[in-house]
Amino acid sequence: MVVARYSVDLQWYRARVISSGDRKVEVFYVDFGNKEVVSDKSVRNIDPQFLHLPLQALECFLVDIEPVGGTDRFSQEARMEFRKLVDGKTLVAYIKSRSWSGCAWVELFDTSGEEDISIARTLIERGLAQESTALSSTTSGRGSNTSSRVSSQESLVLVPG
Repeated sequence: MVVARYSVDLQWYRARVISSGDRKVEVFYVDFGNKEVVSDKSVRNIDPQFLHLPLQALECFLVDIEPVGGTDRFSQEARMEFRKLVDGKTLVAYIKSRSWSGCAWVELFDTSGEEDISIARTLIERGLAQESTALSSTTSGRGSNTSSRVSSQESLVLVPG
């Protein structure tokens, strides 16, 4: 855990280092759910008094879906549609499994209307995603390998409303 300077407002926020190299550090902001690559000069050690506070965001991925056509990235259109489906809404997430790093594989639902809407099913129906061809986390017990095909910057990540 560190603090990292967020590029939009230049404020310091709690973050977890995802990777580093060549004077760049990829961080996950643990209280907001977003990721970014920052300069190593924008990362500092965290004051220990802030380590005991609970994290406000959880990195998660939709279970059992993958980009269309076996590509390794979701299209810009898929990412934008995902954002439209989830931004500013209170959603229900059923955690199907967790990885060793704490990431959760979830089924995500919008329950604000008369009928519950599956976010993954909506993306599939709109042709923006397809059902995963890999063994799912719900059947293999080891977690979906979708994460190995989807780069961390292009992943669908739940961002709190």
